[in-house]
Amino acid sequence: SSRSVFVLVTYAIIVSSRAYNSFFMVKDIVKSDTKFIQVIPMFEKLKMTLVRLLYPTMYFPSAKFENGMFLQQGLPNMIFFLIFLALFVCAIIGGIKHYKERIPQLCLGAILANITLHGIIGYNLKNANIMAIYFSFAIIILLAYFAKSLPKKYTKIFIIFLVVVLVTMIISNIQGFLQILEIGMNNYPK
Repeated sequence: SSRSVFVLVTYAIIVSSRAYNSFFMVKDIVKSDTKFIQVIPMFEKLKMTLVRLLYPTMYFPSAKFENGMFLQQGLPNMIFFLIFLALFVCAIIGGIKHYKERIPQLCLGAILANITLHGIIGYNLKNANIMAIYFSFAIIILLAYFAKSLPKKYTKIFIIFLVVVLVTMIISNIQGFLQILEIGMNNYPK
């Protein structure tokens, strides 16, 4: 049956990729993250949630290579950051306006679950940009709901705003790709 095939393929992937090793490390990660998150002030935690978790859903966060690890620096481009905040607010408004529908509920739930896990609990908040992939789709879907609820006279303005977002995303992600390429060329054996 399809369930047996799914279980067999999952088992093969886990064993071949040695993904089971990460299960043994979760306890240590949670312990270190909890210590880290308990000692920082609430404002700093909110800033890190915005910069390290939410901002990377659209824009590439600055990165560095340290102690053999690729780490997020948490230094966003301020213009891109302000554009992202406006985008995020529009997405949340779109979700709230259509809250009675199932899809916006699921999208808001995905965003809230990730903010809770990484922003409040603090799981891997130091390098949370990796987790942005789990809910970036939700922001895009909620933006569509926001656009759906706009009066006709504001639609053109919103389209122009989205074009600006798209152009800045392309610029940011090209810069990010070049940064990753440079880090790789400088730090890995030739």
